[in-house]
Amino acid sequence: MRVKIVNAASKSFMPMCGGLLQVLGKALIETDISDHFSVLEAEEVVVETDLGCCRLEFESRRDEEKSAWTEMKPFVEECYTLGIQSIEVAGVKAMKVGEFLVVDAEDVYNLYPDLDFQRIDTKALDVLADIQKDFDRQGFLEHENTDFALYDLSPKVSSNTGRVIFPHKPYGEYIEPACGTGAIAVAIAVVETRKRGYTGEVEFRFESGGSPFCIGGPDLTTVKLYVQEGRVTSASFNHSLVEILAAGKIYIRG
Repeated sequence: MRVKIVNAASKSFMPMCGGLLQVLGKALIETDISDHFSVLEAEEVVVETDLGCCRLEFESRRDEEKSAWTEMKPFVEECYTLGIQSIEVAGVKAMKVGEFLVVDAEDVYNLYPDLDFQRIDTKALDVLADIQKDFDRQGFLEHENTDFALYDLSPKVSSNTGRVIFPHKPYGEYIEPACGTGAIAVAIAVVETRKRGYTGEVEFRFESGGSPFCIGGPDLTTVKLYVQEGRVTSASFNHSLVEILAAGKIYIRG
């Protein structure tokens, strides 16, 4: 299958979107879209994006409900090609992971101890917007940043890794409670900054899917990384909640 993806923030085509691939996997399981692509009984589907080919891998849970894992090796490779580096923006330590601006909430709290991303108010939005503006001002990308990930390592459930939220445009009314590529960028940043002897397959479980104004949430984004000699070589992820809300046909006038 081949897909074209539009960025909701920039309104232009984007090379990769993990969330779209998760929804596509769910649609192949639950709707008749699979009839059009002869993948009804397939355990794996290859999807061609502008960034490269990704795999949707289907698995059955104990309750026999199928779910899809999205393999994102092309995205990982792009992140390393574009560069991964520690940076400082608006006085806050951060990471550039490919095109993503990745910020650990603790580094923000060090500069702004009165902030609380469990309640993202106007002041918190101002700080996030300043961080993004300085990232753009320093010219890390050739275009304005619309890929922004904020995380902490203080999950509500101790068995999880941390919490995430994605303020892609803090004042553009585009804050995502969950983001597949963003979760992978966060996972890469954790590996790159902490270097805790990660090797082989590593799994991170990020609490996500809550309000656009609160870090974390009731859902889980699980990221599996494959690490070799301190470098992430591939990744796959799964959102715990993916719902098909409507299905039908769209007619486009010629």
